[in-house]
Amino acid sequence: ERKELILNIISHLIQARGHHIMSGWGSVLSIICMGAGYPDPLNSLAYTILEGIVVKHNALCIENLADTVKALVAFGKNSLSLERSLGSISCMVSIAKSMADELKTRGSSGHHRSDSVVSNHTSDRGTGASSSSQWMQLLQGFAQLILDKRREIRTRALDGLFDTLRDHGGASFDGDTWHVVFAGVLMPLFDDIHFQLSADNQLDRQWIASVGAPTCLAALTALIRLCDVHWAAVSTLLSDVLKLIDTCTQHGAEQVARIGVEGLKQLLAMLGPKCTPEMWLTVAQAVRRMLAESMPQELQCKVDTASTELPFDSDRVVGQCVVQLLLIDA
Repeated sequence: ERKELILNIISHLIQARGHHIMSGWGSVLSIICMGAGYPDPLNSLAYTILEGIVVKHNALCIENLADTVKALVAFGKNSLSLERSLGSISCMVSIAKSMADELKTRGSSGHHRSDSVVSNHTSDRGTGASSSSQWMQLLQGFAQLILDKRREIRTRALDGLFDTLRDHGGASFDGDTWHVVFAGVLMPLFDDIHFQLSADNQLDRQWIASVGAPTCLAALTALIRLCDVHWAAVSTLLSDVLKLIDTCTQHGAEQVARIGVEGLKQLLAMLGPKCTPEMWLTVAQAVRRMLAESMPQELQCKVDTASTELPFDSDRVVGQCVVQLLLIDA
């Protein structure tokens, strides 16, 4: 078949003259990415080629990171093979380590560059330098797989994202980079999770209880642990973390509201001893806001005794009552 012939030609070309492809890597990776949408044996062949590129041409993957991540995410999302999907995430973890090692090597050799996240998100293509925009591409790749239907993929992608931030963020990110990671990766991730859990999305309660809520709790717990590890760098983002917790507590699903309060407890236990008086004031104001917003005001409304229906959404009001009790207990 023609498609299989093309993939075999690319495979032989990479093995024989991989270091001479130069600017053609983008086209090569795009063709491989298309292979993620094919059935076996084309899918398997395309993935084998991609995995070999990551292993043997790691530096070139970093230089062409956008195309590499796009291909890896495509295989990660493909439900044809769980092993290949997990392998794609492992490849992304490997690339993250190589990017961090490269920065350490340049630092130890006396080369220093201030990498801020500029608005045009340009990358140091061709120089081998791992820019902040490249880190964003990789982190967003992990985030795209966290809501996969398969539990193994969700877990591995979530671990990959937060392990990368924990292990490499301290040495690779400055304060501006952490702000953009929160705004461009973590906040949108929680927005996606909350959307999947929203009533408007019409997902059944079994999915919320078995998949959505556990994913939300795992992500929030990982975020707070990340803040604990890199508190010196991310303490200015305390308000953003509290805003995420507040969004959880105000969610219409009771399971998610409980997760918000649990996140607040974890934050107080882990980060409380590190907070300054000004930070404690910020926390107190956030808790006060959560209490005010979760007040079940609708219980005070007038009830039509002739009607058999409550004049409010009982699930929402019960959730608000639960949050009130849990916040008081916290």
